[in-house]
This record gives sequence, C-alpha cells and structure tokens, in this order.
Amino acid sequence: MLIRNDLKILYEWAKNTKFPCKKAPTIDGYSNKVIDYYWLKSVKKSTIIRQKYMSDEVYEIYKNEDILFSNYTSFREGTELYPHRDPDILRYPYKRIQIPLLIPDKNKCYMEWTDIKGGRMDWEEGVPQVCDVMRHTHQAYNKSNKPMDFLFVDVKLDTEVMINN
Repeated sequence: MLIRNDLKILYEWAKNTKFPCKKAPTIDGYSNKVIDYYWLKSVKKSTIIRQKYMSDEVYEIYKNEDILFSNYTSFREGTELYPHRDPDILRYPYKRIQIPLLIPDKNKCYMEWTDIKGGRMDWEEGVPQVCDVMRHTHQAYNKSNKPMDFLFVDVKLDTEVMINN
C-alpha cells in the first residue's frame, strides 16, 4: 500500500532534487523527441535502489516491495509520445503512479487514453494520478515551449494506492 503522505514526500523530494539524466532507451517510433530520465528503483532479476540522492525517509518508501520501478523523467518542449501500451518487463503486472513535478502549461501538457471514453487526462503539479499503462493504449503531449517533469512510480497492479487520504 502507498498512502498520500508517501506520495507527498516523494513529490517534495523529487521536485527539489537535480537528477543526472541521460537519454531514455526507447524504441523507434515511441516519441518525436529524446526523453531524459534517471531511474531510481528497478525490480527485474534483482532489486536495485539508487540511494545516492535519497533521504532516509525516501529510501524507506522505496523499500516497499509493491514498488517495482521508479524513475524521474523529463519531456522536452514539443515532445509527443505516440499511442502505445507499456511493456510487460517487470516481475509482476503493474500500474503507474504519475507525480507531475513541473507542468509548464496545463492546457498544452496532457495525456490521452485512446481506448477509454472521455480519455483526456490533464496534469497538475504535485497531484498524483494512477494509470493502467499496461492494459490501456495512451499517448502524451508536451506542446509547451518548456520541459515537463515527472516522477513515475510503477507498483504491482493489485497495490492499493490512496491518493486522497
């Protein structure tokens, strides 16, 4: 289980941390621009948590076994992610908690779900949203002229996430 306070702590920490990003390993046709990222936790064959930039409080949250993967991601101005479903690459099926850290223009930064009726989702800084990125086709846009930053936290599909407590 992850509670709102955990997500608030992660937001404040990630918002105020300068991560040494590199180019994300994406496939051709995934996006129109390079995406920058810094991964924080990965659970594949083993579990790796990068503690270098973490406080003890943040590290304790990341020790939660429900968290399978997490990264800081920056979408450059004008980035468009084309329709896709996220791959089944972790130990368990997962859903994504998206924590917007920097949204330069709410009207120009959003996500669309192609197979869900009324599927536009607008982001607001600091307001986490839980997304079923494995089972539903989605695309995302940063049509602004500034970067858009997120903390992504992938959790087991059956993990309870309390974002309104």
